[in-house]
Amino acid sequence: MRVAPRTLAAAGLIAATGIGCWLLWSPLGANDLVGGDEGYYGTTARNICADPRFLLSTPLSPLGPPGDKPPLYPGLLALSVRAFGPGEAALRWPSLLAAAALALAVAWLAGSACGAWGAVAGAALLISLPWFADASRAAAAEIPLTAFGAFALVSATSSVPSARRALGAGTLLGLAFLCKLWLVVLIGIPVASALWPPRGGRFAPLATLAAATAAVASLHLLAVVVLEPGLLPHWIRIYFERSLAERVGGEGYAPYWIKPPVYYWAIMTHAFGLLLPLVLLGGEAAWRRFREPVPRALLLWAAGVLLLSAFTVKSAPYLYVVVPAWAALAALGAHAIASGRRPAWPTVAFGLAASAPWLMVRLGASALPWPLWLGVWLLFLAGLALVRLRPGWAAAVAATLAASAIVPGLVREAQRLPLRYHAPGYRAVAAALGPRLADVPADRACFVSAEAPALSFYLFRTGRYWGTPITPWTARRRRQVESDTSLRAFVVDPRQDLYGGWPDSTTLRWLETSTTEITQQVGEAEGRAIALRVFVRP
Repeated sequence: MRVAPRTLAAAGLIAATGIGCWLLWSPLGANDLVGGDEGYYGTTARNICADPRFLLSTPLSPLGPPGDKPPLYPGLLALSVRAFGPGEAALRWPSLLAAAALALAVAWLAGSACGAWGAVAGAALLISLPWFADASRAAAAEIPLTAFGAFALVSATSSVPSARRALGAGTLLGLAFLCKLWLVVLIGIPVASALWPPRGGRFAPLATLAAATAAVASLHLLAVVVLEPGLLPHWIRIYFERSLAERVGGEGYAPYWIKPPVYYWAIMTHAFGLLLPLVLLGGEAAWRRFREPVPRALLLWAAGVLLLSAFTVKSAPYLYVVVPAWAALAALGAHAIASGRRPAWPTVAFGLAASAPWLMVRLGASALPWPLWLGVWLLFLAGLALVRLRPGWAAAVAATLAASAIVPGLVREAQRLPLRYHAPGYRAVAAALGPRLADVPADRACFVSAEAPALSFYLFRTGRYWGTPITPWTARRRRQVESDTSLRAFVVDPRQDLYGGWPDSTTLRWLETSTTEITQQVGEAEGRAIALRVFVRP
C-alpha cells in the first residue's frame, strides 16, 4: 500500500510540532552532559576537530589512545561541534533530527500496512511517548543507528524488491553498523525478512543487501588496514570480542551491567504502559499478516527485545532500537480495532498476566502503579466490548484508545521535560578551571572528578574518576593522587550519587587542609549554588 505525500506531510507536521514542544519545555542546553557516554562522544568529536586523523581511531580522552567507538557517529558530531562550538546543543541536536526522521519512517511503515490512519497514528504515538522524548534528547549512537536502520527498512519495503532498493537498504544498514556495531542486527533481520522469500527464485535483492551491508560496514577496518595497520588487532578485539562475545557472556563488565532476562521486558511494559494493549493487538495482527513484508518486518523488529534479553550485558539505551517498532505495532493495533477485528483472548490474557504489577515486583523489576495498570486494561476491554455491541463505533473507539495514550503522554512530557535531570554544574566548573589548566597538555591527566568524561569534554583536558566498580578507590590510589602534582583540580560529589564521584573521608580531609576550595566562587559566577565541591592545588 502506497502512502500519499500529504499523509507523510501530516506525519511530518506531527513530528515537528512534538519536537518543537520538547525544545520549548527543555532546551538542549538545559542539562549538563551525562558522563560517561555523552562525555565520551563529545570528547571524541573534539578530538576529531583537533586532528582529523583521529577519525580513524577516535580516543575517548583528549588526544589519548584509540577508544572503542566506531567512527561514523563521532565524525558526524565533530562536524556539528566545528559548526556550532563545543556545547550540549551541538551534540544533541542531531539526535532530535534522527527522532524526527524515525517518526516519518514509522508513519511510512504503519501507513504501508494499514493506510493513512495508521501513518498518522504511528507518528503521534511515537512522538508522544515520554520514554522516547527522554531518550531522544541525548547524544547516543543508538539514535542515528535506529534512524539509518528504519530507512533501510523503508527502502526495502517501498516497492517490489529489486537489487537497486536492496543496494540502498544495505548501504544504510552498513552506516548503521558504523554507528554502534552489532546492535544493527536488531533491525538488519527485519530488513532481510522484507526481501524474503525471493520472487521467482531471484536471490539478487538478498545478495545485494548482504554485499552492500558488508562492504559499507567493513570500510572502517579496511581504512585501518591501509592507514594504521598496527591498530588492526585493537579494532578486531573491539568489533568481535568487546562489542559481541563479551556482551553475550558478561566477561570484563562491572556487576551493574549484568541484568536478569526480564530487565528489558519490564522497561518496555512500563514505557508502553498506556499502549501495551494496542501493541499486543498489533503484534497479533502482524502475525496474522506474516506473509506480507511490512507486518512481518515490524513484528521481527519489535521482537528484537527478545534477542537483546539473551545478552548478559544489558543497558536501557539499547532498547531505543526497538521502540519505534512497538509504536508502529500500536498503530496496527488501533487499526485492527477500527476495522472491527477482535483479538484472540489468549493475547489479552498474556498481556494482562505478563504486565501485571505483582509479577514485575516479584521479578525485581519496576512496574506500573496498580490503579494505572488496571485503568488501562479496563478501558481497553471496555472498548472491545463496545465494538462488539456497536460495530459502527469501531473507528471512534480506536481513535479514543489511541488518544487515551497520546494526550496523557504529551501531558507527562510537559510535566517532566522542564525538570532539570542533570545539572551538577560542570560548565561552571570548567569555566573556573579552564584558565588554571590552560598550560597542561590535553592528554595529561590533570584533574579528578565525578563523571570525568563529561568534564573532559568541557575542558578538553584529561581527567580521572575517583573510583568505579572496576577500579575502586583505595588507600593506595589516595596516596598516588596526593603525590601526583600534575593533578591540579579535584571535583567531589558530596551527595555521592554521580558515577565515580567521591573519595573517602581521609582524602576529603586532605583536600580541605592541603588544597584551596573554590566552590563558592564557582557558584557566584554561575549565579546559583552548584551540587559539587571544587578544590585546586595552591
